Amino acid sequence: MNLEHKHLIVRAEVAGTPKLQDIPFVEDWMSRLIESVGMVTLIEPKAVYCDQENNRGITAIAALTTSSTTLHIWDEVPPCYLQFDLYSCKSFDYEIVLQAINEFGMTRYELMLINRDTPFSHIHIKGNELLEHRNKK
Repeated sequence: MNLEHKHLIVRAEVAGTPKLQDIPFVEDWMSRLIESVGMVTLIEPKAVYCDQENNRGITAIAALTTSSTTLHIWDEVPPCYLQFDLYSCKSFDYEIVLQAINEFGMTRYELMLINRDTPFSHIHIKGNELLEHRNKK
């Protein structure tokens, strides 16, 4: 395996479905995502719900043999706000990640793909795209 040091960061607005508070669904979602981008789990996904005022939402993490992934969704005020990142030494297709995030009813997103090799550089930036065409699939 060639080491690539790619870091995907996604900020999105999501519709606010019941899935946002469903811990088993989120853990399963993260497992399916890891498999769909061809990575191997080192520590199984773990999700927890925070009910602290002004910080309500779910957080999920997983360690990979090639690094890690995290998901945070704040669901207190619509539209719900999602942050996701995936860092890996293994190549992956960020479009697969966007398709997976769309399971939460994504309506807008911004992403940044960073090359974390020395020196850091932006690989791809895409943003504020309405996902009407994705939601029709």
